[in-house]
Amino acid sequence: VVGLVGSEMCIRDRQKLQPGALFINTSRGAVADNAALNKLLSTRSDLSVVLDVWEGEPAINTELLQRIDIGTPHIAGYSLDGKLRGTEMIYQSACEYFGQPGQWRVSDNLPAGAVVDVAAPAGISAAALLQQAVSRCYDICADDARLRAMLALPGDEQAACFDRLRKDYPVRREFSATTLRLPAGNDTAGQVLGGLGFVVAAQSV
Repeated sequence: VVGLVGSEMCIRDRQKLQPGALFINTSRGAVADNAALNKLLSTRSDLSVVLDVWEGEPAINTELLQRIDIGTPHIAGYSLDGKLRGTEMIYQSACEYFGQPGQWRVSDNLPAGAVVDVAAPAGISAAALLQQAVSRCYDICADDARLRAMLALPGDEQAACFDRLRKDYPVRREFSATTLRLPAGNDTAGQVLGGLGFVVAAQSV
């Protein structure tokens, strides 16, 4: 797995990607040269690529979009929890600047999280169980499909569509807002899901 956080990925780094590598960029679009990445994918079908950020937003490279596995319109930080935490940071800074006590807290303004029972048919693999649990809480394929629908529009309308997808993004909660109830005997999957931020509980018998 290659994840980009803050440093630019140069040409030689891209050429060194191991066969079957998973490349994820949720940092900034310009961190990775989109034209070079598009060219690389034209010859490296073994790579898997997930992009949330793009060079030239909102006028993104639509050819690159068609080559990658999953694309989203710069919404990785658009959860309700994330937005409210950002609001709280600004609020607390303003209170400190004006010498006022900060009384507003995110925890007092978030709705209750969901409780999800995860099915575990006999013989299900840990990987399949993890995929089921995550997809029950966030369907990234739906975000990908909405972005790809932009490709059907005339070229001069695509940038505006990208902007609308961000502006009108539906409410999404963080994993930490969801309690997953797993059947007994799925300790390994439970540990991984807990590491992803979920609250994990056992299903009642």
